[in-house]
Amino acid sequence: MAYVRMGYMEILLLQQGSVKIKGKTATFVLKPQDTSPDVSGAFYLDQKDSRPPTYDGGITIDSPGEYEIGGVKIKGVTNSNEITFSINIDGISLLLGTLSALEKVHGKLQEHDLTLVDVDTLVDPSFVSGLSTHGILYTGEKATELSETYLKDESQVMSKFSSTKDKLPQEMVTILLQ
Repeated sequence: MAYVRMGYMEILLLQQGSVKIKGKTATFVLKPQDTSPDVSGAFYLDQKDSRPPTYDGGITIDSPGEYEIGGVKIKGVTNSNEITFSINIDGISLLLGTLSALEKVHGKLQEHDLTLVDVDTLVDPSFVSGLSTHGILYTGEKATELSETYLKDESQVMSKFSSTKDKLPQEMVTILLQ
């Protein structure tokens, strides 16, 4: 009998709002602020986001389309200049987008295990809970204000979230990455 080792995924807040998403075979950074030679790719949610002038840490993913990097399947869908990404990393489905982009297209999106939301605007985020079965992670420049305004005592504050597919929370968790 062969044993299959479950993949492990980690989501870690870096400096200045960057977020590292690490799996068993690939590592990505959302909005990197510096060059990171140890990553497989960088996600930019807005096609106009500023990039480090010498970013050479992997593949830049800033356009709609389907990608596969290090065994990680990625699908990007655009609405104007904003992009939402659906990522399958080590068996865990992750939806990645700004709050404003998710608000515009949430009725067209399928449910994921986790949703990572870059809070770029202050709107009631209650619709996001319909996009995830296990957890929502909020990050970004307005995440703290969103938590104080809408989430109150519902959220846990963490700088890192990690799990395997079989150890995902059974009940929905809301996490503020700080």
